[in-house]
Amino acid sequence: MTAMISNLISLGLTNNEATLYMALSTRGDMTGYECAKITCISRSNAYIALAGLCEKGAAYLVDGAAQKYSPAPIKEFCANKRREFEAAAAFLMENMPSPAAPSEAYITISGASAILAKMKNMIAACTERLYISAETVLLDKVASELTDAINRKRKVVLLADYDFNLDGAIKFNMTRTEGQVRLIVDSLFILTGDFVENNPCSCLFSASGTLVSLFKESMKNEIRLIELGEIK
Repeated sequence: MTAMISNLISLGLTNNEATLYMALSTRGDMTGYECAKITCISRSNAYIALAGLCEKGAAYLVDGAAQKYSPAPIKEFCANKRREFEAAAAFLMENMPSPAAPSEAYITISGASAILAKMKNMIAACTERLYISAETVLLDKVASELTDAINRKRKVVLLADYDFNLDGAIKFNMTRTEGQVRLIVDSLFILTGDFVENNPCSCLFSASGTLVSLFKESMKNEIRLIELGEIK
């Protein structure tokens, strides 16, 4: 249930609205009084949330002797949200001012979800080659993006645990340091730090040529040692 509420909130509902939507979806049409009683939300807050649901297209008012609320089908609600998102995204991509030249500043990215999103975006933006060193648990999460890069004829080099394999990638087997991640894209951008799900973690992102060169040389040295059998 928590996951359902969380995902409904990500679609723009408040916690009370998501709770009431779940109640309506489970029990069917209900009055505001019934909704408040079932969810233990105060009547005043329940009516505010139900009005919000109707405003956002997640519920409808049902005519009758007693005013009831009916949930919008989840497929319909999600389709509406998808169209809204795509329209907003298209507008922003068309009208947002052109970005300035890439900054060589060092940017800290905190939290596993933010780090994962940044990695996926970096891999998707790759135009020539990328080097990635990470544990299997993380590589599994970006496997589809890596596969797409390979299909786009990008060179993908992995320094990975023995149990991770990816068709089309150049792989060097080694036991990875727990949580450590390094990603270099097109010799222009680097992401380095730690990735640990459900725990505090952070990575450094930069377009600094000096930092990129430093870490690229470090990864090349690791590859040489792996080839010589000095790293297992």
